[in-house]
Amino acid sequence: MDVVEVISKKSPLPSNQIHASELSKCSHPPIREIACCSTVGFSRQGYYQYWQRQVQGLNFDDQLLELVKQVRADHPRIGGRKLYLLLKPEMDKRGIKAGRDAFFDLLSTHKQLIRRRRRRIMTTFSRHRFRKYPNLIKEVILLRPNQVWVSDITYWFTGYACLYISLVTDGYSRRIMGYTVAETLEAINCKEALLMAYVGISRKSVSRILEKFKTMHIHKWRIPIDELAAKLSPVIRGVMNYYRIGAAKASVYLWNQLKLRLLKWVRWEKRLPMEAARSWLRKKFRQKPALFPHWKLVYP
Repeated sequence: MDVVEVISKKSPLPSNQIHASELSKCSHPPIREIACCSTVGFSRQGYYQYWQRQVQGLNFDDQLLELVKQVRADHPRIGGRKLYLLLKPEMDKRGIKAGRDAFFDLLSTHKQLIRRRRRRIMTTFSRHRFRKYPNLIKEVILLRPNQVWVSDITYWFTGYACLYISLVTDGYSRRIMGYTVAETLEAINCKEALLMAYVGISRKSVSRILEKFKTMHIHKWRIPIDELAAKLSPVIRGVMNYYRIGAAKASVYLWNQLKLRLLKWVRWEKRLPMEAARSWLRKKFRQKPALFPHWKLVYP
């Protein structure tokens, strides 16, 4: 029978962990640990210190795991970093030397790490009892912009409140054509986003309107501002009604250009510099805020 087999029957340790001194005592009884130490190249003191550290390390691991269990009894979901900071004073008191990485390795070895919960927010729920409309673009191949628009509503948590964003997106280019941010889910918000998208595709229309204002030569009209408003208001109101851009944010550029035309009229009519002309026009706005229809969208 082999020497290792004899010792393995007497020793509770596995055969691959049987100490070298036990082998030496079995095969050469007179040889002690000191001879084995000198043979393998380390001192007797180092030999005993090594085994003392092993036993002490196991003892420290057991103490540390016991401390972890005590804390987890009251806080089952406490994480490793908080645990380490919480137990550090007690570890120093007991003389347990373990850094953060060693602490995490110990928790990982004994399966004490807490898995992070993945917080999935469901924004689309189709298993409802209401009517489900068919997918009209399921077989459609998108070949150009503005062929298909897709609308959606999402939410945005802020420090002020939960805001709802209505979006209209081009299906081909993924460009946001229109949007509205509101505190409620009222249908009017979706309508405003759709109106903004409707204006967004009509750059040629905006160019034609600006060209119309340019050819009118507003700055050369030598009439009072009330008569000027009486002549321009039907045109402005007709543009707002026809292109449906009365409340759309995309029309701000158009009305800013008209504001510059009115400023130019004030400079020519009143012989004023730019800042004085702007002050004069704003004074008229404070007196008659509804003089021009576009003043409810753009401050003069």
